[in-house]
Amino acid sequence: MEHSGSPSRKRKVAAQDRHETIAQAPPVHHPRHAQRRSAHKAIAWHTVQEVADHFKISERQVRRWIADGYLKAKHFGRSVRISSQELNRVESTEE
Repeated sequence: MEHSGSPSRKRKVAAQDRHETIAQAPPVHHPRHAQRRSAHKAIAWHTVQEVADHFKISERQVRRWIADGYLKAKHFGRSVRISSQELNRVESTEE
């Protein structure tokens, strides 16, 4: 009768096989999360001053537009940023 090893040895070998299989597998990313990640990389963010200079208006007017909902902005801590997509949307409605 052949000796196939102790039960604890078999468990250790099985565990090593599982870890090797996991290590070889490429990481799986959900497609929805990949879209969000790539979308955030492509967006350029502008300060209130940059938007004011672009439209040749005051910073105060840009902040009024944001408060009124005419211009959508994102708050990163205490700083306010406007996306380039939002600038394009506002430009197209002004023409």
